[in-house]
Amino acid sequence: MFNNSIDEIQQKENVNRYRKMMQNDDEIIDLRTHIRKAAESKLAHGIIDVNSLLREINNENAAKAQQAIHEIDMLKEMYNLKFTNNE
Repeated sequence: MFNNSIDEIQQKENVNRYRKMMQNDDEIIDLRTHIRKAAESKLAHGIIDVNSLLREINNENAAKAQQAIHEIDMLKEMYNLKFTNNE
C-alpha cells in the first residue's frame, strides 16, 4: 500500500513534468516555424541557399517529433497511474 502511494506520487509528478515540457515544445515549434518562414523569404530573395532552408525545415520537424515523443511518454505515465490506482 505504501509503495503504491509512492508510485502514485511519482507518476503524478511525471505527468505534470511532461505537460510542462509539452508547453515548452509548443513555444519551440512556434519559434522554429517563424525561423523557417524567414528562411523561405530569405531564399526567395537570394540571401541564403537551399541547404540553409533545409536545415531550418529539419529543425522544425525535429521539434515536432520531440513534442510527439513527450506526448507519448506523458500518455504512458497516465496509463501507469491508472494501473497503479486500479482504474
